[in-house]
Amino acid sequence: MDKATEIFLQNKYKINQETHERKELLEAKPLTLGVIFTNWCNLRCIMCPSERYANTCTLPPSFLSKIQELFPYLERIDWQGGEFFHLGYMKEIFLSLQHFPHIQNVITSNGLLLDKEWVKLLFDLKVKIDFSIDSPRKDIYEYIRRGADFNQLLKCLDLLADLEHKHNKSLYRDMNVVVMKSNYHLLIECVEFARKYGFRNIAFNQVSGIEHGENISYDNDKDIRESINLQARLIDNMFADSGVGIIWNLPGMCDSQAKQPICGNNQEAYLLCDLPWKGMYICAQRQGDIFPDCWCRHPAGNIFRDSLLEVWNGTNMREYRQRLSKSDFNLCNPACRNRLNFPKSWSY
Repeated sequence: MDKATEIFLQNKYKINQETHERKELLEAKPLTLGVIFTNWCNLRCIMCPSERYANTCTLPPSFLSKIQELFPYLERIDWQGGEFFHLGYMKEIFLSLQHFPHIQNVITSNGLLLDKEWVKLLFDLKVKIDFSIDSPRKDIYEYIRRGADFNQLLKCLDLLADLEHKHNKSLYRDMNVVVMKSNYHLLIECVEFARKYGFRNIAFNQVSGIEHGENISYDNDKDIRESINLQARLIDNMFADSGVGIIWNLPGMCDSQAKQPICGNNQEAYLLCDLPWKGMYICAQRQGDIFPDCWCRHPAGNIFRDSLLEVWNGTNMREYRQRLSKSDFNLCNPACRNRLNFPKSWSY
């Protein structure tokens, strides 16, 4: 066993032990890290709130060293955005990741800025890319993802397939679909598209962040519900042996690895949340604040003034651990506390 793997495994064992013991002050280092390095995006999707782009913030390259300090201990990094593929200096940090093969890098992207150089770089890492593609039809795709070019998307996916064949390597990729009124009738076509372009899984997700007519969860339309019901049954039959996994993150059919539901303010229930013991989340969109996870609302620190290890055992992070150990959820986001309890009428 090499030294890097030994350090990682020892830390993982220690953090699992300290999580089980619900310790407040940890000897172990973070196991996971989430990063929104920039909230800049090349698109203006209809389901993204406009305030997301009101104050574009990108962390400068000087912050790379703060993140790299954790690499020996991390099991997973979630790279979210915004789109960071246009940032030249991000290639530096991904090159440095080659020394840490134990890190699973999960990237969320629309894929339109992915080029040959990036693909070759990602081939040498443990990577999964979640492509955000909401329609297999050009007109609806470009309506939902304002500023996108469907033909460019196909070129990127064809480039990826060509490079995989040429280098005899594969890039693990999933496809995310935000289901709304514009595309709910295209779920079967979406799965066919996912199979054609080599996606391992396709996730159908609930729209959030908007209250206008595209949000199908507000008016609970019977025809929409029945259409999704029918398509779901057909998909189960048509694609059972396709090699594409189907993940339903829609009201009434949530397949995600959610925590145990908590109803209202039931303080006797136990929220199975270990996020403050596992990792941290840095958000450029929220002025560089650091949280246990992206759902959390109360900052534990800030990347502009704090080191990550200072935040890890700082006062605010310890308070998260202390409260959760006592089943006190007052610091928690109500959406986590209630686990997004969807209307019972949304049953499939």
